Amino acid sequence: MSWSQERPDFETLIVKEWHLDHYEMGGQKLPAPAGHEKDTMVFYANHKTDSVSGTTTEHGVWSYDKVEGVLTVKDADNGILLTFQVQSISVTSCVLHIQSPEGASMVLYMVAKG
Repeated sequence: MSWSQERPDFETLIVKEWHLDHYEMGGQKLPAPAGHEKDTMVFYANHKTDSVSGTTTEHGVWSYDKVEGVLTVKDADNGILLTFQVQSISVTSCVLHIQSPEGASMVLYMVAKG
């Protein structure tokens, strides 16, 4: 049984405000990039999302495939689609893996704000 099938409460856990604690790239753990320490990602129960970076807010929609354990976020303005493999989620933390079309891999370690 996969993690996603064991955690049917994903849609309840993801609905909150998250910020990037650190990320991992090429096996190296790195802090949030300078100037992005306070960036947040907010997931709402109506499947809308806001990504806040500095004074810029991008709006979008999210969906979750519990069979595949995949979180998808689509930007409302430009239609860009981001696909994350959910590695784990709890009330206070969320770990997401994303791979670029070029093959670069990154793991995001997010913590619940508040």
